[in-house]
Amino acid sequence: MALLLCFRSGSGWLKVVPWGLRKLLVWIKDHYNNPPLYITENGVSDKNGTLKDQHRIDFYSSYINNVLKGNVALLNFYRYFK
Repeated sequence: MALLLCFRSGSGWLKVVPWGLRKLLVWIKDHYNNPPLYITENGVSDKNGTLKDQHRIDFYSSYINNVLKGNVALLNFYRYFK
């Protein structure tokens, strides 16, 4: 996943920070009495305009892995939609 750390999205304002999602989910659990959670949208833009999507595969893999690291068993987590 080292490639992902060097990857920038196609938008200057959009940062790739997979650990931030994990921290957010745990924070919501701790501060809002563990409500049901659905991630309904998550993605990354690019400027290459091709079907060479290894960066997108790395993006989703990293974000999903960080959700799992957030100890999903303790989170009231239902679905992850891309």
